[in-house]
Amino acid sequence: MVNIKTLLDKAVSSELSEPDWETILDIVEEIKQKNVSVKNAVKEFRKKLLDPNSTVVYYTLTGLLYIHVR
Repeated sequence: MVNIKTLLDKAVSSELSEPDWETILDIVEEIKQKNVSVKNAVKEFRKKLLDPNSTVVYYTLTGLLYIHVR
């Protein structure tokens, strides 16, 4: 199984100037291929939404919107 936490940390790091779209696409593919359970992915996204860093929260919301559209 893929570690969704590691992927999400990389995708929405506050050190980035924008979300890491390649990693977000990887997350989408891992969920589609059932390498990551949806329940676990949602749990990790929720944690990121509660992050005290507003950049991380913004990138997480942006990633979630993209995933929802896909």
